[in-house]
Amino acid sequence: LNSAALRYFGVRNDTEDIAPGLSRYDRDAKGRLTGMITEMTLVPILSIEKISEKQLRFGITKLLSYLISRGVTTIFDAGNMTDEDLIFKTFKAMDEEGKIPVRMFMCHMLWHPNMVGEAIDKLKEYKKKYATPNIRFETMKMMYDGTQRIHTACMVEPYADTGTCGGTLISEEELLVFMRKL
Repeated sequence: LNSAALRYFGVRNDTEDIAPGLSRYDRDAKGRLTGMITEMTLVPILSIEKISEKQLRFGITKLLSYLISRGVTTIFDAGNMTDEDLIFKTFKAMDEEGKIPVRMFMCHMLWHPNMVGEAIDKLKEYKKKYATPNIRFETMKMMYDGTQRIHTACMVEPYADTGTCGGTLISEEELLVFMRKL
């Protein structure tokens, strides 16, 4: 992001990272923003401009038409980072109108540490509100660490070229507590 975009989105040198070492605003040696953002830090920025239900229906219809024409009968939705309620509500309405002729397996996606505490209840809520005979909610997806390419994957040994070890969305202890609740 250039400096104008950083200002527009309200990102300043003292803006906290979502998950240090993982989802962050890159800074120079003096702590100033470089404009580079990594991993899930982009999600709040993407969420500023809302998609309309009409646009969403158009995209879903076009994608389903393509997939169905190639014989696809079941789709796993690997996660929606923005406005899950609008997306799931739209899928449900379209299914009730007979416009979802495939099985859909949806998931609740965790991309921010603050989402973990309510994640199980949220998945249950989605299942209760939006499940249909064709749409099911059975999966929780967590963006626990990043990728090796940009040095955000959590490593035991530091990366040779940066000396960093990447990061995780939550600590190992928090992950174990969360998994035991599932």
